[in-house]
Amino acid sequence: MYLWYYYGVIYFIKFKNYMTYVKYKSSSLFFLLLFFCLSFTGCGNVENSEDKIPQAALGVLDLRDWNFQGKGLIPLEGEWAFVWEQLLSPQKMRASDAAHYAFVPDKWYNYFIDGENPDSQGFATFSLTLILPGKEQYYGFSFDGVGSAYTLWMNGQLLLKSGTVGTSKEQMVPNKIPQSAFFKSSGEPLELVLHISNFHHKKGGFRNSLYVGLPNQIQSFQRNAWTLEAFTLGILFIMGLYHLSVFVFRKKFRSALYFALLCFAFFMRLGITNQDLLLLAFPFVSWTLAFYLDYITLFFIPPLVALFYRSLYPEDIPRVFLHIFCALSGLFSLYIILAGTYLASFSIQYYQVLILLEIGYYLYFLIRINYKKREGAMVITIASIILFITSSIEILSLWDWLGADKIGVYGFLSFILVQSILLSLRYSQSFARVESLTKALKSTNRYLQESEIRYRNFFENSIDILFLTDEESRIIDVSPSSEKMLGFSRADVLHRKVTDLFSSVVYDTLYEELCQSGEPVRNSEVVLRHRDGHKIEALVTLALRFDDQGNPAGLQGSVHDNTDKKRADREKMRILELEQIALTDPLTKAYNRRFFSEVAKKELTRAQRKGSSFSLVILDIDFFKNVNDQYGHLIGDEVLINLTHLCHEYIRSTDILARFGGEEFVILFPDSPGIETLKRVELLRENVSRSVIAHKDGEEIRISISLGISSWNPGQESNLKELLDQADQALYQAKESGRNKALLFGEDLLSDLS
Repeated sequence: MYLWYYYGVIYFIKFKNYMTYVKYKSSSLFFLLLFFCLSFTGCGNVENSEDKIPQAALGVLDLRDWNFQGKGLIPLEGEWAFVWEQLLSPQKMRASDAAHYAFVPDKWYNYFIDGENPDSQGFATFSLTLILPGKEQYYGFSFDGVGSAYTLWMNGQLLLKSGTVGTSKEQMVPNKIPQSAFFKSSGEPLELVLHISNFHHKKGGFRNSLYVGLPNQIQSFQRNAWTLEAFTLGILFIMGLYHLSVFVFRKKFRSALYFALLCFAFFMRLGITNQDLLLLAFPFVSWTLAFYLDYITLFFIPPLVALFYRSLYPEDIPRVFLHIFCALSGLFSLYIILAGTYLASFSIQYYQVLILLEIGYYLYFLIRINYKKREGAMVITIASIILFITSSIEILSLWDWLGADKIGVYGFLSFILVQSILLSLRYSQSFARVESLTKALKSTNRYLQESEIRYRNFFENSIDILFLTDEESRIIDVSPSSEKMLGFSRADVLHRKVTDLFSSVVYDTLYEELCQSGEPVRNSEVVLRHRDGHKIEALVTLALRFDDQGNPAGLQGSVHDNTDKKRADREKMRILELEQIALTDPLTKAYNRRFFSEVAKKELTRAQRKGSSFSLVILDIDFFKNVNDQYGHLIGDEVLINLTHLCHEYIRSTDILARFGGEEFVILFPDSPGIETLKRVELLRENVSRSVIAHKDGEEIRISISLGISSWNPGQESNLKELLDQADQALYQAKESGRNKALLFGEDLLSDLS
């Protein structure tokens, strides 16, 4: 019944969301949310409210009047006999005078024994006398377990077992797989004894109901639960793969990536909770590993939701909000790994409080995007509120405030379906825009081609020389601009060969290329002679001309005077070369000190404005004087040049390398904290020490380098001079401590990775 009701809600949501977006935005939102909330309020373990369900009293549950055939299975709830800190056999349990009566299901810390509440860690024995209808009949038990370890005995015979029950943490092995067992009853009272131990979780006790029913009812109960969960897992997994593939082929759509990760996170959580289907499929996964996976996936769901929202609406969620979410998730994950399962289980409530606070912020975010009328805002609002309501209900149920837990994943399932509509809508709109732009581009190109033909018919007004030739390359028409460009009038040029305008070798080359490709030869550089003898640098374009029957009829072409542009280009190149000379070291071609100082000041200003980090590295060749003295200054120059090349191989394109003078270099690493920079230059240092830097008469020359590093981080008050001084101090310490080292200036003066 629950399953059919749920599917009905899902299909209703899909239809209503479509209608909402298309036509009825405002009026449908409230109705849809109200319907969904009421549907989940009414969904749960369906029980007949007209019949009072029997409960155990003083350790006895009499079900002789319970009609299993008509009313179905029943939970064995009520007062069970309970003995704390003892694991008693069925015989000793009957004889024990230490038994109390405790309501089941519940946690140990809610019991009151001998004036105090038991601790969540410990072990206990529960017992119940179960009286079934008198006739011989097969029955079955279905038990989700207690979250730790238990052993269930019936009339002294072992019936169900999960994990290993023990009296200490070292002895017990937790497990949480749902189980069922079947037995034959003759109508005699059945003595149930349940041993439970817990040393790994804050919620110790008889936490879930033990159900009894006819075998077909137990099987149907288990099968329906597995079917619903498998169906949901399938949807989550397939939707995750689908959106991941969308991202793989369209890297621009980061929302698809975050949505896929959300699907996989809920897939993991559902698979290792509820019916534990993933644990059944992979039995080698331990209880502890499943615990960590459950908590860590939960911790990272809120940051993924925030990333997803920001990928859709980057202007409406500040980046600092993402940083806070990610930092909290990382801290909680690190804590549970370091603290162990028992202490870690206490952290979940604090994180759930943070989730409720985050939901409050998201509600503000949803109001904001609706107020600004962002694209798809109404659809994402509907999906988000569904998710928020179900998540809040699940959290409050885990706090024992409500009784409808484990519905958050189904809220996310609705979220998936609604978001899929939104994402599909966005993708279809994007493709529609691409198609529209393609059509517009084709129309524009067609118009330009038509315009080109039209204007070519009126080439007399062209500044460029436009000409037509016959099949023998004789000019049969030419624009009047030939007189201005070449000094020859139209009459002077007509009936002359094209080779009279420029070299026959150049023309033959262009003509051959034109015939081979069949495509126009565009903007080929040629040199023409003016009538007065001076050179003209020009660009020639040639194309085949066809008659009305499509047969070759000659050529059509244009000549563009490119002299002024070429002259300007040469002047520009000359200026660039002068600028390059002014900015670089003439020997190594690295930047010089003046240029480095200007760039470093700008980087410091940028880092202060953006809140990013950067590092400075001063590099010095060890014993470089000995190289000059032993091999000469020419070899020393070769060493400096080759060292510059090596440095460029190990730094990024955004990093700046400059020669400060002599054998000293400095490197600027933007957006690179000190430790990261130290790792980079350590690789450079190791490579230099292994490399042959030069040769002299067959002798291999090797060198080593020492490096000092300083870094600037947000909030730091250091100026450029202070950073250079710090790097120089680090360099000095590297040389004093033996050379061939890279040292970082820091709080403890220096840190060494070498």
